[in-house]
Amino acid sequence: MKRILARVERVSKQLEQSALCGWLREDDDAEDKLKFVPSMLFFVLGFKDILESMSVSEPGTYLELEVNTHCLEDMDHWKWYLEDLGRLGFSEKSWGPSSFSIIENIWSSKSFVVRDLVYTTIYHVKRHNNPLISLVTIEMLEAAFGVFIDSMKDQLQHSGLYNRLQYFGKLHVDKELAHSRGAWVNGERIFPNENFKKSELDNVTCALLEDVVDDIAGKMLDVFNYWFHSRHDFVRYQPKKNNLVSPVQ
Repeated sequence: MKRILARVERVSKQLEQSALCGWLREDDDAEDKLKFVPSMLFFVLGFKDILESMSVSEPGTYLELEVNTHCLEDMDHWKWYLEDLGRLGFSEKSWGPSSFSIIENIWSSKSFVVRDLVYTTIYHVKRHNNPLISLVTIEMLEAAFGVFIDSMKDQLQHSGLYNRLQYFGKLHVDKELAHSRGAWVNGERIFPNENFKKSELDNVTCALLEDVVDDIAGKMLDVFNYWFHSRHDFVRYQPKKNNLVSPVQ
């Protein structure tokens, strides 16, 4: 498993060098950096479906219990994302002139890479029905989120947004750090449970996990690039700053 996790870490380094993360790290207006976040809607809600597809109704092994613990800890994070959309001044009109503009955007050819990532991830989980696949998939997605949030963290802190936003701010990072199975934020991987990290895998299983990691990694990079190129696609309909509520407790 150390070999697989090392592969995930290499992927996180590649994502860190993406145009999106480089742009997020630039010293600029932090709130303007978040103008692309409506393009994350399908991914964030799709992540909830990914977790639903992983959950084991009657866990009978240690690994299945691990999967369910991860799923329970992350299942409701999409609600914070929707809260932040409102806090940042986005409304239904931000996607376009009609109520159908959201649908047109989410299911456009341009945004197919996001849907492809979600569909492919669920495909791997359901096809193999193996808790190791689920756990490694979670590690991949957690690593991608860690790179993403670490890239914008400094700018959000300097602007004061870090304590005001939920999905993109301190609340989410603190919840990740409090996970009983570890976290990929703050530039490192924290493993409170070394048993998973030290698990021995046979060659067939190791090759399968490497294929899953590589497949998801390529699609995740495509998604990061889509988010970067969509940074001018959405409009706020509320004044900046004024709509942000008091810091999250």
